[in-house]
Amino acid sequence: MPSKKTSKKSAGRKKAGKKKSSARKATGKSAKQRARPSTASKGARATKKSAKKSAGKKKSGVRKKSMTSRIVETAKQVATDVLTGAATGAVIGAAEAGAEAVQDASRTAKREAEAAAP
Repeated sequence: MPSKKTSKKSAGRKKAGKKKSSARKATGKSAKQRARPSTASKGARATKKSAKKSAGKKKSGVRKKSMTSRIVETAKQVATDVLTGAATGAVIGAAEAGAEAVQDASRTAKREAEAAAP
């Protein structure tokens, strides 16, 4: 009698060429992916978490400034000082020039008055 070869496969194994289930065909996702919550609900959860964090413990203390912000702040101060100095110098120069013009005009008027009075 010829002996039959029996294959011992477990009932839970899948065949290599098995077709996709109808749920997987419709969504294109595996059962594990379908079980996950959607990204919309994830966003809602994240918003709730961040709201809880901000409503809870407040951070106290000063935040340390970065090197770039320090450099920018120093540059602003220097630029402000330079522009203030330049503006002050311009005003002083204009005042001196105006004062000299007034002095010259008063000298000229004085000379004309002396020349006309004798």
